Amino acid sequence: MWRRTVAVALVWAATACAPALPSLSQTEARAVLERFAAGQAPVDVCEPEGRALFRSAVRSYASAMAESGQPWPNIRAVMEGDSAGPTGIDVMVLGALGAGFIEPNDIRGPTRILARHIARAYNADLSDVRRAVEIACPEVVEMQQVLARAYIEDQRFEARMARERDRRSERVERYARRHVERMIQVRDHVYRLKAEIEAKLEAAA
Repeated sequence: MWRRTVAVALVWAATACAPALPSLSQTEARAVLERFAAGQAPVDVCEPEGRALFRSAVRSYASAMAESGQPWPNIRAVMEGDSAGPTGIDVMVLGALGAGFIEPNDIRGPTRILARHIARAYNADLSDVRRAVEIACPEVVEMQQVLARAYIEDQRFEARMARERDRRSERVERYARRHVERMIQVRDHVYRLKAEIEAKLEAAA
């Protein structure tokens, strides 16, 4: 299915006079967004065709969710750490908004009002994330993907620990230690990417 979606985006990107982004079904849009969030995007979001596909997926999915009365991205769940609500897609889209890969008007409904204000929280406090996209786009994309995957891992950890809080076995303790180690690795990965991005920004100044 995603091969058809990529073909549509490539045709659109190659047509300079195209009036609008390609329209995707809700299922197609979610499939594309899941691949971007997992770091398995079929095209590069740093290139025009990749940006076209990503924005199309966001617009199409946001429209479908709004029509069904569901807020998306689920900002409340992201902010409150609700493990039943947010997904890696929610977190990734907020980061993409802060980076300028999408715009507030790509999101539908009341969610649009809040999205801009908290999107920067998912860009590791870069001083100028939109400038960073121009100079170090692959690193910014990788950082967003790392943060999105780490957020979901952390929510799954919290949910499991809540279920097993009365059964503190050695197995659970090992799981908790592995999670802490994993989050330290994520932190170090994000710091490294941020340093690389800031170095490129400084070199280009």
